[in-house]
Amino acid sequence: MGKRLFQLIRDALNYFSEVIFPFEEECICCEEYSEELLCRRCRGRIKKLSHSYPIKKEGTLLRAYSIAYYSDSMKKIILSYKYKNNFRALEVFEELAVDFIKSKGLTFDLITYVPLSIKAYKKRGFNQSRLLAERIATSFNKDCRELLKKGGNN
Repeated sequence: MGKRLFQLIRDALNYFSEVIFPFEEECICCEEYSEELLCRRCRGRIKKLSHSYPIKKEGTLLRAYSIAYYSDSMKKIILSYKYKNNFRALEVFEELAVDFIKSKGLTFDLITYVPLSIKAYKKRGFNQSRLLAERIATSFNKDCRELLKKGGNN
């Protein structure tokens, strides 16, 4: 209970700090002046994917989607979010994901996320994929549930 409460407090402080200290007007990728989270140049460098990848499991065909290629711009945004707790990057991912889901007309019942190992959770203090999943679920008025379990050494 104590660790969970500490985590909730830390998350709340991160969110409130963004309200109290609004972001500087700079691109989170190249750090040049921008009124948007991503400048036009960096946003243009994100190469979006348009196809899905089939996954066949026990006779059922599922489709897996990736929103964008792992380009230099995406790498910078991902690393900033994962290791620097840059919650502005979370907004970029949420926007990209919501736009992608809408553009493809995808439907779903709920959202889940990839769990972290105990070691990674202790190091980062939060599960970045869970926060993104919760925001996407909220955007579509869907549930977000922990359904997956981390395999191997936790």
